Amino acid sequence: MLSLQQLERELENRVVQRTSELEVAKAELECRVVKDPLTGLYNRYGLMIHLEKFTQRAQQRDEFLAVILIDLDGFKPVNDQYRHEAGDVLLQIIAHRLQQEARDSDCVARMGGDEFVVVTENVESEACALEIGQRLRDAISQPVPLPSGDSVWIGASVGICIGRGGEQTGSELIRGADEAMYRVKKERKNDVCLMV
Repeated sequence: MLSLQQLERELENRVVQRTSELEVAKAELECRVVKDPLTGLYNRYGLMIHLEKFTQRAQQRDEFLAVILIDLDGFKPVNDQYRHEAGDVLLQIIAHRLQQEARDSDCVARMGGDEFVVVTENVESEACALEIGQRLRDAISQPVPLPSGDSVWIGASVGICIGRGGEQTGSELIRGADEAMYRVKKERKNDVCLMV
C-alpha cells in the first residue's frame, strides 16, 4: 500500500505531466490560428497581426514599409491538368521559394488560394521595393517539378505598396498592393507594379 507522501508525489507528477501536455496543445492551437496548414506560412490572420506590429515599428523608426502582394499567373491550369494534389505541391514549393528570398525579418504569408504577401520593413527607396518584388517574381518563375515528373512554369503578378510608418494603416497598404497587382493582371501579367 502506498503512503500518503507517495500518493502526493504521484499526483504532483501527474499534474506536472498534464500541465505540460496542455501547454503543448495550447501552442499547437495558437500556431493553427495564425499559420496556413498547407504551406506553413502565416495565414491572413497571422499576417494582420504582424502587419500591425510592422506599421507601429515603422512609425516609431520613421521608416518605409513595403507590402508586396503576389498572385500566381497560370495556377488554375496546373490544378485542372495535374489535379489539386499537384497544385498543393506547387503552392508549397512557391511558399518555400518566397521564404528563401525574403529576409529573416520579413513576414511571408499566404492570403488564400494562390495569393501570397511579403511584408518587408526598412525599405530604403521605391527602387529597392521594386528590386525586391522583381527578385520574388523571378524566384516564382523558375520551373516547378511536380510529383508526376513533369515540370510547369507559372508567372506572378506582383503589386507593391510602399508607405512611411504612420501614414497608412496595414489594411490601406494591402489595398494599395492589391490595386497595383490588379493593374499588372489587367495590363500584362507576370510583372511588377508599385503604388506609392
